[in-house]
Amino acid sequence: MRPRPSQVIRCLTIGAFSAELAGAAPLAAQSARSASATPEPAMLAITAAVVLHDMTVRPLPLLGLEMVRSDRPDTVRVHTELDGKVSEAVAPGSYVLRSTTPVRLEGKSYSWSLSISVARIGITSVELTNVNADSTSTPVPMARQVAPAQAVFDSIRRGVFQVEAGLGHGSGFLIAEAGGLVVTNDHVVANSTEASVYLDSVTRVPAQVVVRDRNADLALLRIPEGKCAGCPRLSLAHPKPGEQLVLPGESVLAIGYPLHQEITLTTGIASSIREGAIISDVNINHGNSGGPMLNLAGEVVGVNAFMDFSNQGGPGISGAISIDRLLPLLAQVPTALAELAPLEDRNLPTMPLTTYPLPILKSFADTADRHSYTYFSGREAGNFLVSILTPTFLRVLQKEEENDVAKDRRKREAKAGVAADERYSELRESHDWEQYVGDASAPVVSIYIEPKLGETFWSALGRGLESQQYGRSVSAARMKFQGDVRGARFYRNGVEIEPIRGGHGPQKMVVDNQWIELKDVADRGYYVLPVMLFQPDSAGAPPMVSIVVQDLKNPKALSSVDVWGETAARVWNDFAPYFHAVHPDFPFRLANPKLSTKIPLVCDPETARCTVKTRK
Repeated sequence: MRPRPSQVIRCLTIGAFSAELAGAAPLAAQSARSASATPEPAMLAITAAVVLHDMTVRPLPLLGLEMVRSDRPDTVRVHTELDGKVSEAVAPGSYVLRSTTPVRLEGKSYSWSLSISVARIGITSVELTNVNADSTSTPVPMARQVAPAQAVFDSIRRGVFQVEAGLGHGSGFLIAEAGGLVVTNDHVVANSTEASVYLDSVTRVPAQVVVRDRNADLALLRIPEGKCAGCPRLSLAHPKPGEQLVLPGESVLAIGYPLHQEITLTTGIASSIREGAIISDVNINHGNSGGPMLNLAGEVVGVNAFMDFSNQGGPGISGAISIDRLLPLLAQVPTALAELAPLEDRNLPTMPLTTYPLPILKSFADTADRHSYTYFSGREAGNFLVSILTPTFLRVLQKEEENDVAKDRRKREAKAGVAADERYSELRESHDWEQYVGDASAPVVSIYIEPKLGETFWSALGRGLESQQYGRSVSAARMKFQGDVRGARFYRNGVEIEPIRGGHGPQKMVVDNQWIELKDVADRGYYVLPVMLFQPDSAGAPPMVSIVVQDLKNPKALSSVDVWGETAARVWNDFAPYFHAVHPDFPFRLANPKLSTKIPLVCDPETARCTVKTRK
């Protein structure tokens, strides 16, 4: 009998169920084994942050991390969130936690690689910080930054000038007030009524002192109208009522021509405001005097005047005259201008922009014949002694002095076997940078005029009587300067030539012993002449250069000396290596002293002006 369909279905169902039950036992056993091999995940919480130099905590967002199991090659990769934190469910066990890329902060590079252990129970916390990081310093290229003072400097630098008067020099600046005058310190122009102003390195013009205040140490100068039409005129600071001209701690800057340098910018902080003066730590040196002190708005707040150095070390402090002290002088300008003579519009000679190359100068001077300079020193001109200096002769004198001073030292060095290049030499210390610290290598001719010393009439008479009575003089000789430089003029073949710079200044001498008694003061002169003054003519004949000295002790008696023949030729020929090296295109011709001729001059004692004496 065949079964009914319902019976078949029930049997199949029961069979299938029986089969499932038969396989259920091994599956359960397998699940039990898997559960025992893969434990429940544990939580790992990671925080990544770095403490900066100012103790600010800096979270490290999106920091890539990887965790490698120590017992199998499984790797888990995560990255921190924006707050520098991340939490991840991982299997308990030991891992190596490391960063995938270094982090760079404040010039340092940070990376991490450390062993951690994730516990089965609870949350395992790990902090990645400076303490457990591998850090190295990494130079970070910084963008070049220019201080705000530089913008002020660039905008007004053409309105700041070098001022020269006599033997001194300083700085000055153009202002809009009073029709455009130059402000400087009174001590820069000293006792002069005339000065000169360098508008740039190749343009020097005459200047007149319009008004001055010796107590405030301020002066206003006039330059030829239109000579500096395009130069910026500096604005004076005018604080509002109740406001201070400068605040303590305010940034200030000074512009000027310190020492032997070109125009220079220095900056600092105003430290205190005194009555009529601004005290700051701005670096000011000789030559800065008369230049402007400005705020960062480009307004003039003071006139640089002095530097107070400390004997105990340190940079010292500087002082500027408050610009409000200039106002009384400005009020006097219209009246003073009406009384001044017209100012001649002309350009004055300037210092050369090039220098005598030091290696060439050294080599030439080392082979120069000392006897060819016999008439360079101590030329007699009435009550004065006149000396001529070229860069070559100056170096010859230095070498001569060194040989005289160091002769005993060299004997000791030779006896001790000291190598020649290790022996004492002051000249060996000359370097190419010396061109920036003075005029020793400038291609110019310097003239030095000093008054003679002589015994007074009564002293000589008394000592003569003592010699007759006692067989020797017993009193000290009373000495005095015989001359006192009031000025000097220079002529080339009878035509007056203006010096590049120069003037006269006092020298004081005090000697008091059993042989000499000297207590006197007199001016000596120093002048710088262009080398072209000694250029020979096309045939090679050197010119005659006449130096005429005015004497304060005897204004109507002129003293003079003529430089011609071998001396004039030697002066010019000293510059042959300079022209060949620096100006190779210049048709330099050596001077021939045999072609020189003497030109007689006649001079007016009142003005010291000379002309060629005509033959009758």
